[in-house]
Amino acid sequence: MQILINKNKFQILILLVILFIVLSLVYTFFVVENYSYMGFSSNFSFSRLLVSFSILSFTLFLISYVKINDFIYFIGIIYFVLAIIPSSITYSNQLISVSILFSHYFIFYSIFLIGNYIHFPVKLFSIKENNKLILVVLFSFIMIIPFIIKFFPHINLKNLLLQDIYETRAIQKKINTPYYGYTYSILCKVFVPILIVYSIVYKNYKILLFGFFLLIFLFLCGAHKSVLLGSILLVFFYFGNVINKLKMFLSLTIIIIIASYVFYVINNESLLPLSIFARRAFFVPSLLDSFYFDFFEDNPLYWSGSIGRNFIEYSYDKPVPYIIGEVYFSDPEMAANNGIVSDGFSNAGFLGVIINGLFLGFYMSVIKSLNISHKFYGLYFLLLISIISSSLPVVLLTHSGIALLIFALIFQKNTSKFDSL
Repeated sequence: MQILINKNKFQILILLVILFIVLSLVYTFFVVENYSYMGFSSNFSFSRLLVSFSILSFTLFLISYVKINDFIYFIGIIYFVLAIIPSSITYSNQLISVSILFSHYFIFYSIFLIGNYIHFPVKLFSIKENNKLILVVLFSFIMIIPFIIKFFPHINLKNLLLQDIYETRAIQKKINTPYYGYTYSILCKVFVPILIVYSIVYKNYKILLFGFFLLIFLFLCGAHKSVLLGSILLVFFYFGNVINKLKMFLSLTIIIIIASYVFYVINNESLLPLSIFARRAFFVPSLLDSFYFDFFEDNPLYWSGSIGRNFIEYSYDKPVPYIIGEVYFSDPEMAANNGIVSDGFSNAGFLGVIINGLFLGFYMSVIKSLNISHKFYGLYFLLLISIISSSLPVVLLTHSGIALLIFALIFQKNTSKFDSL
């Protein structure tokens, strides 16, 4: 039987392999060389490389050959880039165990299998298209009024130049309340991005300007650079079809990493660009996986530090991320947050990883079943970043995972007709 692979998907496969090679070299010649004190090690094993690259290649050919829903393909490739490739590289260098690598593959295949092959017929009340933009603008305006009252006296325009960032964050912590904590994320990651997408679709540039004004104001409230990054990614993933979005993302990622490495070689003291784009984005989560698995191997929390705190006694005097920061980095003020695999294992061992993986698979399956436009995919890219860097309860509650699902049901269902606009 002849196996035919879609030409575009084969190009993405090649880009993924190139990214794997580039990141492997960066790990060996930059991360280990400059950050071994953090715990990064290079004890290269050819047999481990053979195992990791064989599984990686099989998975890439599988998803390139099998017919996959566009949304699930997009989410799967992004997870592959942010989690599978770094885990494969660190496993080859014996930084993490094979159990961590397989845990990430379980998450990936949960997204791929559940998301692609299970469909939820979602039937809810519908809102007329011309009313959706009005409602989003109204809700955004109402929700941001308390921010204007509370934060406007503390606005520091120097933050736009990325100055006085930590001073602004310190002020935010002092005046923050649960309302601001929860609604800030909903506004930044749900309402305002939806508003921006709708305004571009309908070419309503006044509302588009209003949306970007809201994002700038929200950034000035807390000086969180992810707000600005989110707006850039939202527009980046708005244009083009799914394949083109992924090609652009992978190509740009490879170019930025190579350019950062060249800059590092030319000016050996300039670690920052490559540290941000390679070490922090790709390899720190793998390092933290190894620490979480080591610390909680025989001492699971059973969610006593989050949703189960009313039923199970929590054994520590501080949140888990601060425990990891203190034990492994000797910094009691460091919050070493990590994502879905570390969160699952710390709470219930491999059972916790399975639970988290299945939950994420069904979550993505529901989103897929809504038949949303690929112009909204930037929202789910941001959600996936949160899933890889924070615990699942935090993602759902604080990082607006539940809010995004609810408003996807209301405002994004059956928006695939936008794809041709």
